[in-house]
Amino acid sequence: MDEFMKSVECYNYFVLGSDSTCNVYKSLREIQDDISVDYSTISKKLKENNTCYVTPKSSETHYFIKKFK
Repeated sequence: MDEFMKSVECYNYFVLGSDSTCNVYKSLREIQDDISVDYSTISKKLKENNTCYVTPKSSETHYFIKKFK
């Protein structure tokens, strides 16, 4: 159980897509690579309340991002 708890704690971001995808990430750059939204854009939007919505220019999928830490 301790091993599992440690692996969960290493993730910093939760991303839920309007296409029913759900993922966790360690960094904004990982998110950028998956959803095609620049990490700096995500970072700016997360500064207000640790949550944001983004939509890539190349897609109609909307994403909700929550920062854990």
